[in-house]
Amino acid sequence: MLGKRKVPKIFFGIFGFFLLIFLFDRLGWLSWLRKASEKNLLIPLKQRIYDWKNWRGGGQDCRLEEERKLAELKKEIAALTEENLAQKRLLFAPLPGNWQFLPVKVLEAKNEILLIDKGRQEGVKEGMVAVLGETYLGKVSKVSEEVSEVKMVTFLGEKLVVEFFSTDKKNFLGRGLLVGWGLGKAIAEQILANEEVKEGDLVMVEVEGKTLLIGKVKELLFKEGEVFKSAGIERLYQPPSLRTIFLLKRK
Repeated sequence: MLGKRKVPKIFFGIFGFFLLIFLFDRLGWLSWLRKASEKNLLIPLKQRIYDWKNWRGGGQDCRLEEERKLAELKKEIAALTEENLAQKRLLFAPLPGNWQFLPVKVLEAKNEILLIDKGRQEGVKEGMVAVLGETYLGKVSKVSEEVSEVKMVTFLGEKLVVEFFSTDKKNFLGRGLLVGWGLGKAIAEQILANEEVKEGDLVMVEVEGKTLLIGKVKELLFKEGEVFKSAGIERLYQPPSLRTIFLLKRK
């Protein structure tokens, strides 16, 4: 007759260990351990599994959010790049070294008016000249605390005395009165008929002893026998493309 098999002592040890764990848990003595394991192990693990499932299963919402963030980042980079290019353009423009500028961002370009992000608090005043490199854009026409408006030379009824130069800027050809017609158009009037202004010549304006570029002659308008002739002017920039421009500070 076979003798009875003895139960290994290790079995009683394991059983006793789990029994103590059960009792301690019921008494709440192990709540700190549960919280620690949930915070440092369970929650991170579940989050990773959830993210992985979203990524594997499509995760459209997550991808859309990532695409939105990426688009915003690209927009910020583009804005910084544009501002950097504008600063370089201004730096290398042949402008007087004692001129001081206030950089501003264009918020809107509409009806021949630029809305900019600086106002009275930043020292903007009516009449300040707006430039892009050595290109004359217009003057500040309206100022509030936070924003301002710049009327471009093509604004309806805007008038400005201009000068004409050859394309190499070496030969002065004459003067005229530039009048804005709106819709991106401007016409230089009162040009003496005998002055040798022709298509392609540069249109410039004098600002504090320095001539700035406005555009070029697109077409000549005159009749035989008249004392004066006119010229249609083409600007060399598109307002919607303007991002960072500069205001000339008065001395």
